[in-house]
Amino acid sequence: MWVEALDVMLERLSKRLDLAKIVSISGSAQQHGSVYWKNGSFRILSSLNPDIRLVDQLGEAFSLKESPIWMDSSTTEQCKKIEEAVGGALELHCLTGSRAHERYVAPQVRKIYEKLPEVYHSTERISLVSSFMGSLLIGGYACIDETDGAGMNLMDIKERQWSNVALEVCFYAYEFVDVRNKTVCTGIQLHNLIKAS
Repeated sequence: MWVEALDVMLERLSKRLDLAKIVSISGSAQQHGSVYWKNGSFRILSSLNPDIRLVDQLGEAFSLKESPIWMDSSTTEQCKKIEEAVGGALELHCLTGSRAHERYVAPQVRKIYEKLPEVYHSTERISLVSSFMGSLLIGGYACIDETDGAGMNLMDIKERQWSNVALEVCFYAYEFVDVRNKTVCTGIQLHNLIKAS
């Protein structure tokens, strides 16, 4: 639906103005929504043809067809587990800036990892809705904006980088396809999070 909406918008715009005259694009998107790119999707994304609708090119690019969004409240169990594992809601708040909320990406990803492991393990990259839309426009994976990344329950807001504690709590001590490669924040030093195999 996200992809088709962008197609419709670009089609409508092209009828009103010459798209070749556009020199920059800015946008905003809802927070707390995530998109799951299937393994091999970067190849598809980086070879998009501007003469073919995006929806026709990206139909098989997603490991999860429906994106969890801010209205989702199905992760109460995962929120409780995350808060308990870090020592309570206050500890999580001190670390990531807020207690666990059902709509946040960390509990959503943990739920997918727990309940749909085949989806999680077939996922090459996780984008927020904002970085997803940017990815469609640049033909590559756009970084997650740091301020959006801070609303995922995964970032140490004082250090301004992914929190090892939050990652381990959400992803069972790194028993997963590397989440650091799946979610990249602008300005966050990812090399600090690499663990020896």
